[in-house]
Amino acid sequence: MNSTTQTAHLQPLAQLALDLHALLTELQDRRAAQAALVSAQPNGPTLAERTRLMAKRAKEAAAEWSASRPQMSELLERTSLRLQAIDMGRDFGTRAQRQAANKIGQYYEGLARQLRAEPTVTVNLPELRPKNYTRNVFHLANGVFGAALYTAIDDRMVMLTIVAGYVAAMGSLELARRFSGRINRFLVDKLFASIARPSEAWRMNSATWYGIAVLIMMGVGFPRLSCIAAVLTLGIGDPMAALVGKRWGRHKLVGRKSLEGTVAFAISAALLVQAWLMVFFGDALTAAGGWTAALPMALVAGVAGGIAELYADRLEDNFLIPLVVAASTALLVP
Repeated sequence: MNSTTQTAHLQPLAQLALDLHALLTELQDRRAAQAALVSAQPNGPTLAERTRLMAKRAKEAAAEWSASRPQMSELLERTSLRLQAIDMGRDFGTRAQRQAANKIGQYYEGLARQLRAEPTVTVNLPELRPKNYTRNVFHLANGVFGAALYTAIDDRMVMLTIVAGYVAAMGSLELARRFSGRINRFLVDKLFASIARPSEAWRMNSATWYGIAVLIMMGVGFPRLSCIAAVLTLGIGDPMAALVGKRWGRHKLVGRKSLEGTVAFAISAALLVQAWLMVFFGDALTAAGGWTAALPMALVAGVAGGIAELYADRLEDNFLIPLVVAASTALLVP
């Protein structure tokens, strides 16, 4: 297959990936998938039929690209096999079925990653972000833990050492899984399976980006209260935006990001930052002007974080949001 022919065939392949994304969105939403099983579309195939058709299309595409794009062909072949193995019977939605859907999601992300690098592909292939309440809880706990640590330890050098050690450890794991498929599968499919996104099988994970952002914040010398506000904002704002946006988001602002999700981000972050600063730094803030001394910081943290989250698709949000919030609130520290 010459280069001109390859270019002509990449668009249909991108469309196949986009259709796979739509199918996975249903497969990974247990309630939506179960509803689709018992009620087919009036003039369309059932979810089971769509899954079988997608398996066939992926197998045909794998055969077509086996010679010219072996890596792409392998991902398509694995996707086809996993789709064929999914049982749409009464037990659909069990842990094994969800794990199968998550694995197909990883294959989709691998395929999308290759296609996004092709300048001739004009189809937008979004990152797959299934509902994950465990990840949301972990996200919040991570932010609260970081804030609690810096609240308890008022020594920048000690905190810098702790954060640097964390980044070094996470960076070592990132390097290890780049050189070893076995380590990568163990980390993504087993150790961190409950909180990992499908795309993190192919890219640096969010926790590492978060650690790098905190290291930069502290290394640059942002005020202590700004750093605390930044990690709290990320910790609660991001999961709240996802939960509210996916359930009630009707008015789209940027891509899939909704007005409802952004408002939830800003309000939840502002409330948590205000409460934290008043509880743990109340005496200092009272001396600086009462409870309202923390209010400008809290409001700016929520709004700045919400805006950063809107435009974080091209840059990891766990990296961008803390830096934007820390910079935005730095001059407001009493």
